[in-house]
Amino acid sequence: MPDTTVIEGTSDQPVDPGTGRTFGEVVPTRSRADSKIEAQVRAFLAEAGYPVPPRRVGVLCHHTDPKWPFLTLTPDVVLADLRLAIEVDPCGPAPSHRGSSHRGGEGKDRLRNELLAAVGWTVLRLRLDARKGDHIGDRDVVVESSGFTRAAQSALVEAIEEFKEQRPGRVRIVPKGKSPRAAQRRSHIADIGPDRYSDDTYWFTWYPRLDSPERHRLRLAVGGRYLYCAAGRGSLFVDEVGLHKVARDDWKARLTAYLAGKTPADLRGATKWPWGDNLLIPHDPVDVLAAEIVAASDHEKQTIDRIDFWFTVSGDHIAKWSSEALLRADETPVVHVHTAALGAGYRIVDVTLDHGYLGPYQRIAVSRATGEG
Repeated sequence: MPDTTVIEGTSDQPVDPGTGRTFGEVVPTRSRADSKIEAQVRAFLAEAGYPVPPRRVGVLCHHTDPKWPFLTLTPDVVLADLRLAIEVDPCGPAPSHRGSSHRGGEGKDRLRNELLAAVGWTVLRLRLDARKGDHIGDRDVVVESSGFTRAAQSALVEAIEEFKEQRPGRVRIVPKGKSPRAAQRRSHIADIGPDRYSDDTYWFTWYPRLDSPERHRLRLAVGGRYLYCAAGRGSLFVDEVGLHKVARDDWKARLTAYLAGKTPADLRGATKWPWGDNLLIPHDPVDVLAAEIVAASDHEKQTIDRIDFWFTVSGDHIAKWSSEALLRADETPVVHVHTAALGAGYRIVDVTLDHGYLGPYQRIAVSRATGEG
């Protein structure tokens, strides 16, 4: 890459109005090659709980040549939520199994930093086999050893956490032979953010110990009302924490206080819903129709993560319904909404009859948007 003046721009400028892509956007890339040391750093950061993409991705930047609309740069590690690019720079005198040496390529490295900065990204470089003064940016970690030592791991985590907390950057020097120490975080709670596949559920990362990479992904359902733990492909209810009544800015402090003194064993859920395993309860435990309705309502896709959902049952046996129950023609209840679910806002909102290839079927819609909650 030529060492030229960076083309100025902002991260919200469109690259191609036809595609809607913008400068600073993360995009797929064909680059798959990782050096041994890059793969080691990526694996460490993923194990430490950072959201490292499973494959390398690129960032759309301004091109140094105005003839071209954009340039895709592929940092070694991308933390997209933070808009942080981590570059692994072996700086030894010659290329090795750790990757091509960056010694003598400082101009290119500075240009990459500038290109990424122009679209709203920050670059943190892990400079290996380097010495004091070999840094490129003001958040770099300069490691005198050629390997990714435990001391280097600690320094890298500290630099990332410092950036996350928006503290002023500083260059970290890791002397060769320095006694390793565990990476120290400043908070037990990190990465609170919405689940893109649900209506009002949030994920967060919990670190039981600040000096250990052990982490657990937990969920806050119904806008923060309920705490869930991951279990296989789904999740299980742990406790009602009531964060739906608390400002989002206060969630981290409330979760820190709630989880203080707890162990992972204390957070093992047991049921699908806060009140048990079923949303609907059969009026007669041996009623075949009731059993079919309950089974259909408890499909793995019908979860607390959805404000509204629907399911179907074969036949046309449901003649009447209310917001709390499904009834036969003689008004005998078939199933009713669990009492605790009513308290959480769940209601039956519609029952429709349709016909398919195999005959009639009924579609039952449920919502927690209209109840007491």
